[in-house]
Amino acid sequence: MMTFRATLTAVYCFLAVACFAAEPNPSTALSVAEYQVQLPMKNTEEPLSSCTTFDNAEKKIETFFALAERVAEEPKLNRSKVCVITGVATDQAGNTLDLEILGGTYGTLSYRGRTQWFICKKGSRCCEELPSFCKEAL
Repeated sequence: MMTFRATLTAVYCFLAVACFAAEPNPSTALSVAEYQVQLPMKNTEEPLSSCTTFDNAEKKIETFFALAERVAEEPKLNRSKVCVITGVATDQAGNTLDLEILGGTYGTLSYRGRTQWFICKKGSRCCEELPSFCKEAL
């Protein structure tokens, strides 16, 4: 027979595991299933940039999330002035994650309604591996 304390401990452990399982997990290798690049617009007919940084981006996306640093809150950005990658990836556990990378610097992984923000900071290994991402101005 379980005591109240043992029952409470079991409930906390279950909740901790459930919450952890609902978090996007970039520490495991991601595999990009699909992505698209959205160009910033100078006006309604002319893209502001060709976003060539994001050509053939599967490996770059996977590298970004493997090396970028997790940050606590969403940065304030002008999305209309940066290239944006949106897409879907799977982790090693088979979970499907929504992804977004803004201007090569900030990114998000979302899973089951929970989102985590990431940054590829200048001077970091992330920028060393993805120098073209880190040149994009935000």
